[in-house]
Order: sequence, then structure tokens, then C-alpha cells
Amino acid sequence: TVFQVASVSKSLSATAVAAAIGESGGELSWQTPIHELLPEFQFKDPTVTELATVGDAFSHRTGLFTGAGDDLEDLGFDRAVILEKLRLQPLDPFRSSYHYSNFGLTLGAEAVATSRGQAWEDLMDELVFDPLGMASSSARHDDFLAHKDRALLHAFEDGEFVAKHDRDPDPQAPAGGVSSTANDLAKWMLMVLADGEVDGAQALDADALSEAMTPQIISSTGPDITARPGHYGFGFNASPQVSGRMAISHSGAFALGAGTSFQLIPELDLGIVVLTNGAPVGVAEAVATQFTDLVQYGEVTRDWVTD
Repeated sequence: TVFQVASVSKSLSATAVAAAIGESGGELSWQTPIHELLPEFQFKDPTVTELATVGDAFSHRTGLFTGAGDDLEDLGFDRAVILEKLRLQPLDPFRSSYHYSNFGLTLGAEAVATSRGQAWEDLMDELVFDPLGMASSSARHDDFLAHKDRALLHAFEDGEFVAKHDRDPDPQAPAGGVSSTANDLAKWMLMVLADGEVDGAQALDADALSEAMTPQIISSTGPDITARPGHYGFGFNASPQVSGRMAISHSGAFALGAGTSFQLIPELDLGIVVLTNGAPVGVAEAVATQFTDLVQYGEVTRDWVTD
């Protein structure tokens, strides 16, 4: 069954960029300035325009606020118009503030695709889905709709779940537009856990992929200095667990009816993905965390579903 994976797309997109970096022969990296790839693009602050890199976009540290461009998407504008209008958006401090931004990340992805003379959707096919044999995966909404066995988005109304809405995320496809299956995503997670190898052959640049899963900015802090901070890499969450092991993860959410999550624990060579077609109320994360609790500690450490 094909599900819309929402923001789990960000980690898949980061994987594609890592592959593009490996193919570039040194001409592309996470540190490549966006303006070198998209000369016409501008932020509100010319200094940010000059310095912001692909990695800054994928780690949500350009200064764009959460939701920048989202209203234009809701009104029906396409990706090109929304990205052009980002020049009007106010900015928080560059590289010292973290704001989760769909179109900020989309900007970095679009810059990489443009530098290769490709549409982003074609880049995903060439560098991720086709090499990994992810035959049911796509970054195009039309491809999702073409599947007979697809999970419709459901809303909870009057005590029951109703298939009511469709969410077309094409304008922000790199940030939230992928559709896939549990089987396809398992192939991708196996490759990630194997440092970019598939069947003993190197499928993409291991160093670029590792850099994406390395903490780049603090994304959350606890109430005091005893709490474990959260970190974000390039399209991946990368944070320590109670066990001390690093967890690589991401969640996805469509308010119209999708909640998704994956977790990888590289030290244990372990991964799980949970896909749902109901509102993002934490069920996917609870199921994944119950699983990682059982593997690490032999028991579920708290009532994750209720929490």
C-alpha cells in the first residue's frame, strides 16, 4: 500500500543530495552557496543571499521562519512563484536560529536539481528510487493518485474516521511530497544503515550521507541543563536517546490525515518505519518508540501512546 509520507520526504531528499554530491566530482557539497546554483534567488537580507548554503537550507538555519511560503501554497501558487516570493519574508538571525521550514528546505533541493539541469522529481527517480528498486515510490502527486492500492487521508469526524481530503504537496515536494510503501522505505533504511552500500556496492557518497546525519544545529532544548538536547542535521533529526545511543529519525504530518515516522539506531543496525493515514497525533512515533524501547531495554519504558 502506498502512503503519503509527508516530511519523511526531507530525509529521502537529503539522501538524493548526498548522491548528487558524490556524482559532482567535488563541484557540489553541503557547503555550496545557493546563489551559485540559483543566481537569481534572493533572501530579504543580501548577506544571507551571499552566504546561505545548501546545508543551511536543509538544516533550517537560513533564518526563514516556520511556515514561510505555506500560505501561498494553500492559495494555489506553484513552487517557482513561492520560492521567488521568499525574498519578501523577514529573517531571524542567520545560522544561530532554528526554524523548521518546508520551503526553506525546498529551496536547497531546487538549487541542486537546477544545477544538474533536472526537475527535482526526476532527480529523485535517478538517484534514489531507481537505484534502490523503490518501484512504488515517487515525488509526484499524480503518481500517488495513479496507485489503486493507496492509503487515503482520513479525518476523525463524529466518532469515526472518514476518507475526506486530498493533499497535493507538489509545490514543496522535496519537503513533503514523497509517496512510498513500508517495503520500499525498508530498502532505503537498509542502504542508510550500510553507509550508502547496496548489495556490497557503494550506491552513494558515504561521507555526504554521514554529514547529513550529523548534528548541525540544536533544534530543541529541555527545561534545564539535565535534559538531552535535540539536534537536526541536513534533512535528518540526529539526537541522543536515554540509552546514550544516537537516533536518526524524522516524522511527517499532514493535518488533513497523515502521520509518519522512522527511527534508525545505527549502533544497533536497527530501523523501523511507521506509516499512518490519520491525523498526526503521535501514534506513529509512539509505535516506533515502543519498538526501540523493547529492543534496547526489554520493556516499554512509559505509556508512549497516552503521552
